Amino acid sequence: MGAARELNDRSLKLQLGEAKRFLAFAGVGAVGVATNFGLYTLLIHVGLHYLAASWISWAIAFVLTFAINVRVVFDFRGRTGPAFMRSLVVYSGQQIAMTIMLFAGVDLLGLHETLAFVLALPPAVAISYLGLKLYAFGARES
Repeated sequence: MGAARELNDRSLKLQLGEAKRFLAFAGVGAVGVATNFGLYTLLIHVGLHYLAASWISWAIAFVLTFAINVRVVFDFRGRTGPAFMRSLVVYSGQQIAMTIMLFAGVDLLGLHETLAFVLALPPAVAISYLGLKLYAFGARES
């Protein structure tokens, strides 16, 4: 009976820890999205094509969120160079998906550039969280 209770307590702690990690990720993501969306909107406003604006704003937001995620969210203590490259792979995949969704929204469905951006965010966030958790920061290095 005691071993089963200990196992349940340990499982609950792991679940709570993962919930806190996801909430921290969401907070960092909000900072990244605000940076990305703000720059994207500004770049479109000054006349840049929406796809070019998307990639430029993404690159800046990527560097910012990586720096925060590496310590705050994933408490990563390994070598950051390999983690940066793995994160770049994950976020590049996310941005490619975002580009496809933006193109579909704007050029195929006729949506405004900012509305298409907002609608593409939820799947993009899911892609990045899973990729970072499982690939970029999942393999701890010493």
